[in-house]
Amino acid sequence: GRGQAKSHITVRTRSENGNAVIRIQDDGKGFSASPVTADGGNDIHVGLNNVRERLKMMCNGQLTITPAETGGSVITIIIPPSHPGTNEYSGAVF
Repeated sequence: GRGQAKSHITVRTRSENGNAVIRIQDDGKGFSASPVTADGGNDIHVGLNNVRERLKMMCNGQLTITPAETGGSVITIIIPPSHPGTNEYSGAVF
């Protein structure tokens, strides 16, 4: 009904330019994707920064956060193949 929070999440996976791409979109109120401040900032930001750092460290992956055109947020994860020219991504097949 009117005034209720939306709660739809869409998860899509695809292969793009040899990379595994995971796109997560919600239709909620969204949030600021600005970096965490020196004083610790928001818990959401800390968690997402931890995920970003692990992706980079473990598989040279990337995580970006952008506002969705219709409201909410889009999180995009890009994971390059472990062995160029294959569809092997850090031990998993995509």
